[in-house]
Amino acid sequence: MKTLLLPFSGLALWAVLTQPLTSQEGLPTLADAFEGNEPMKLDGTLVPSKADEVVLWPQEWSGGYRVLEVLPHGTIVERGQVIAVLDREGLEIQVHDAEIALESAQLNFALDQERAELDQMTTQQGIRQAQASLHRAKRDLKGWREFETKMNKAQAQLSAMYSIHGIEDATDELEQLEAMYTADELTDATEEIVLKRSRRNLERSKISVELQERQRDYQANFSWTSSGERKEEAVQNAEESLHLKERRAELDNVAREHRMEVARMQIQRQEHKLERLREDMDSMEIRAPRSGMLLHGAVDDYGPGKMAPRHQRGGQLQSRTPVFAVAAPGHFEIQFKAPESELVNLRSCKEGVATISGLADDKARVAGKLELARFPIPGSAGGPTNQYLSSLRIGVELADVVPGQRASIEFQPAKD
Repeated sequence: MKTLLLPFSGLALWAVLTQPLTSQEGLPTLADAFEGNEPMKLDGTLVPSKADEVVLWPQEWSGGYRVLEVLPHGTIVERGQVIAVLDREGLEIQVHDAEIALESAQLNFALDQERAELDQMTTQQGIRQAQASLHRAKRDLKGWREFETKMNKAQAQLSAMYSIHGIEDATDELEQLEAMYTADELTDATEEIVLKRSRRNLERSKISVELQERQRDYQANFSWTSSGERKEEAVQNAEESLHLKERRAELDNVAREHRMEVARMQIQRQEHKLERLREDMDSMEIRAPRSGMLLHGAVDDYGPGKMAPRHQRGGQLQSRTPVFAVAAPGHFEIQFKAPESELVNLRSCKEGVATISGLADDKARVAGKLELARFPIPGSAGGPTNQYLSSLRIGVELADVVPGQRASIEFQPAKD
């Protein structure tokens, strides 16, 4: 936080003026300022017309401003001179905490980057595995369609041929035995056993052939079809799995980028907060914005009816309001409260003559131009009449006077 300075005018140094009344171009002098009878009289106060104010405008610091050292009111200071030192202990703790928070945010960001890279590598590995699974599934389906199905059919045909040929051979063998034994007209127990065994073998062979035919029908109509469907489903599942992994990878990348962007913004906020706290640290040593007379409080605190503060060691300063002002010596205007009932008469006056209290007669009277406020003072609404904060712009530099000094102003209304 930088100390906010609200300048009123340019730089001027305090000096002892050898000429109490020095004319400024365009403003009246005492010689030709006042003439007439029964002038209007009002009381006013000298207020600096050229001053820079000091405002504590914290960027981050929300604690108080306790005064440790302060120059006395009225001290003549040079531009950049330290005029007050404030307690910075609480702010130092906040700065330290902000430094730790920034380091933590930076470390978390680095860890998040590492985790993001690992997550991305894991995701890419999963995608490669899904691509390989899809490739294998497609290859298995192609092999099933182009090779395995044909080989199964050929094997079934060969098995069927074996079965048919076996039946044919068993039938031929039985017929041959029957013919042979019939021709010999010899029948004994051995021959009956041989023929019986051949008939049983033939019967079993027929049953076996029938079972093999049913098995081939089952394989052709169910088993092989199911195997093909499973391989097609494997390809479809592999494709869907790959698509899901790729889509999930896209979403994960977006989420990671968002998290990293949030982390970067967090670091920027922490950096900005630390920078602002360090600027607030600089404001704990208040320096004069210009050369001149140091005033405690704001310039307005020296207007009519106001009470200017006096800052002391251990006291508190308010933020976002002027706490000091440095005025160029010799440059003043006289502020006064004009009653609403006198506005008509005052508007007919272009100038007035003030008698400043506390000065010798040859220095006490000074002329100036009148400036009337357009609106009444808000706080005057509760009184018997509205008051208008107005001023008499003095055309000379004044020596031996200070802000807050009283003056009596005479106005000569315009003649009919």
